[in-house]
Amino acid sequence: MSDNMVRLLALLESKERLMEELSCSLEEEQSRIIDMNSVSMEESNRCKGEVTSRLARLTEECHRLMESLGAERGIDKEITLSLLIGSASDSEKERLVPLQRRLLLLAGSLGRQQELNRRLLSRSLALIQRSLSLIGGLLGGGDVYGARGRLAAGSMGMSFLSREI
Repeated sequence: MSDNMVRLLALLESKERLMEELSCSLEEEQSRIIDMNSVSMEESNRCKGEVTSRLARLTEECHRLMESLGAERGIDKEITLSLLIGSASDSEKERLVPLQRRLLLLAGSLGRQQELNRRLLSRSLALIQRSLSLIGGLLGGGDVYGARGRLAAGSMGMSFLSREI
């Protein structure tokens, strides 16, 4: 096994660990969205951003190493892990194929987690918007007709007590 292949395997295994770390970050984010804890969500976003940045750098490094391996093996197409596996020795395939499978499963799982968090956050924001609209209506913040018959926004400067006093 060439030195470049050994380095690529190490990088791909590091990428797998980072993807697992990102999955944990997304799980934390999900529970913070459900709890509507904005302070914790900011911390979660910061951690998720750091992991994502490290993952992007690692992915770049993997791609450069794969291009180098592709050139060594005479692959002139845009290099992918599947193409490298096709040109790999049996011992390389024994390590690459399961690793590729795990990376693909993790990538799919991350996509689903991210989509779920996006939907949860969208629903939370919609709930907050409806609550604000309801409170705005109670405080006279609803739309009213102005002097010239045009629709105008009501005042949000009133309090709940202003109607009773």
